[in-house]
Amino acid sequence: MTSINEALDKFYEKIPGSFWAVFGGIFGLAVIIIASILHSLTEPISFFTHFVSHLGWGPNGSETLFRIGIAVLGCLLAPYIIYLNRMLKIEDEEKHSKLRQLAFICSLISLVGLFMVSLWGNIHQEGFILHLVGAILYFMMAMAFMFFYTLLLVYCGRKSEIQIVCTLIVLFFGISMMASLIPLIIGIDPELISQFGSMDIGDALTTATPYTMWLTFFEWLYVLGTCVWFIVTGVFTYKIETKK
Repeated sequence: MTSINEALDKFYEKIPGSFWAVFGGIFGLAVIIIASILHSLTEPISFFTHFVSHLGWGPNGSETLFRIGIAVLGCLLAPYIIYLNRMLKIEDEEKHSKLRQLAFICSLISLVGLFMVSLWGNIHQEGFILHLVGAILYFMMAMAFMFFYTLLLVYCGRKSEIQIVCTLIVLFFGISMMASLIPLIIGIDPELISQFGSMDIGDALTTATPYTMWLTFFEWLYVLGTCVWFIVTGVFTYKIETKK
């Protein structure tokens, strides 16, 4: 364990841990924006009619960019999550160890979900249901770890109003996205339910446009918001480190 910690110390001495959050967040925004532009060259993307996942089977190279970009994003964010967990372990002196461990587990699960989104990103690909499972894992676990890590920063006396406000806004987007599922589940056409689990599951969801309008809107805001959260939190933790 000591050798691992020493290796991580040397790694973060060369590339500061907070760099991975800032660069990862910017990279994630760039991937989504560029993939959306490529997709829109053939079919305009709308927050109210398209899910973010549409980029995973879009035209003009948007599919390749989105799927590879999401996988790379997961690789970029992993070092920051490890760094943040180590930093808070030092800060809280095990006082909030269970909360920190829970936050770390949630963040790891969210990364697994992110890779699942990348691997099974195309609606016409066998096993697309795994994409949906991955998306749900990422959405739910990302909300959890953003809340837990922000809470830990506050507990450790490392409070930033900007970072807290950013967390609350992104959580609002995430909760609103999940709440938007309620009218979808209640009002969806029964005939479409039979398509769930089939190759047309994505088409089944997008066909119920009146019920998915707010779901897609808040999903876009939430996904983009998570990237912004990493940038804001990364800048904040960098300021913490430079003050030491």
